[in-house]
Amino acid sequence: AGTRLEASRIAFSADHLSRGLVLSCETGTNEDATDAARELTEGLGQLCIWSLLEAVRSHAILDALLTRVIETPSLWSLVANLGVDVRCEPDFASARRVGRVALPTEGEPEPPAEAWELPCKLLVNGALGASCVLLVTKPRSPVHLAGGILRVTAEHPKGHARLVVELLAARAGRTTSTD
Repeated sequence: AGTRLEASRIAFSADHLSRGLVLSCETGTNEDATDAARELTEGLGQLCIWSLLEAVRSHAILDALLTRVIETPSLWSLVANLGVDVRCEPDFASARRVGRVALPTEGEPEPPAEAWELPCKLLVNGALGASCVLLVTKPRSPVHLAGGILRVTAEHPKGHARLVVELLAARAGRTTSTD
């Protein structure tokens, strides 16, 4: 077990994350899916992952931890690319169902939900920066605002470091009345 560094709250883009990644995984592994269906669901999945990556990069501690795991670009790469371009490339065709998992909720426990493991490559200036695996489930309340993403495991390409970010608890926010 790792050391708990900090508990915090992060705001996510609800529009991009609320659709989650399960539909993209299901479509990506469905041999009968049309190219148009694959393209659409992969695009929606990319937006979900991009929103998660932006949230992690905006959080000082998570960004510092992620930086320890990523293979940093060479000076030449920085010059040639005019800086750093970080992209996440999910492999929806290689996603796999992993059974049912308990949802991290506060209060009454939720019934276990079907989950998928989604392999991704984190590319830095086009080169492999880290290999990742996302554990995802359907984005239902309260985990929908994290895109149904329950855990992200990232590993340095040469195995030098590994980072696991896990959603430990989630709860639905209170609704407010405008009366």
